[in-house]
Amino acid sequence: MYPIMSMKTLDEADTQSELDLPEGAQAISSQVTGTVWKLLIKEGGHVDAGNPVIMIESMKMEFSVDAPVTGTVLQIFCKQGGYVAAGQILFVIQEEN
Repeated sequence: MYPIMSMKTLDEADTQSELDLPEGAQAISSQVTGTVWKLLIKEGGHVDAGNPVIMIESMKMEFSVDAPVTGTVLQIFCKQGGYVAAGQILFVIQEEN
């Protein structure tokens, strides 16, 4: 359905992951270390710029990760309840033209 960005599995994806992204695609990273409290997106789903897509709990605070552009979610590299590090790629979005 959508091109696979990386051969890495969800468990292998980390802050050092390198992705071969198609033109117009963006990898979105976490700004904080914490636990994915809530995933508000699905692979193949549409997102609008500025809308929250992932909630991360860190130091007993919730941080929202917002979609920077309008587009389609190509791949997700985190799971609800999973741990993420600052700088870790969370998802890839293909921007709409």
